[in-house]
Amino acid sequence: MAANLPRRFFATPLIFVASACASEVAHPISNERSWTVTKEGDACASEANTDLTCPRGASCNPPAPRTYACPAEIKTFPAKVVRHSAGAECKVETTTPDGMHEESVPCPE
Repeated sequence: MAANLPRRFFATPLIFVASACASEVAHPISNERSWTVTKEGDACASEANTDLTCPRGASCNPPAPRTYACPAEIKTFPAKVVRHSAGAECKVETTTPDGMHEESVPCPE
């Protein structure tokens, strides 16, 4: 007689929602690096410029200034040396009354 009873229980529907979010905007990765070159006497030193803050006297990343052979193209100190891409060419940026100028120099690596 069970065949004549109305159905009161139904299978519970399983609903599965899968979602993924993908960004269509490509964010460029900057390969630019820059150094500040200083000169004391006849010796030059380069220090990497970063956005990091480091307490005075602490050993932080980036490392302490490194010895750098003073290129003749750098006439005023401190100077900013920039590598705009992953290449090995760097440029020193100098500001004169005529505007901003760049000259090729060895990278301080």
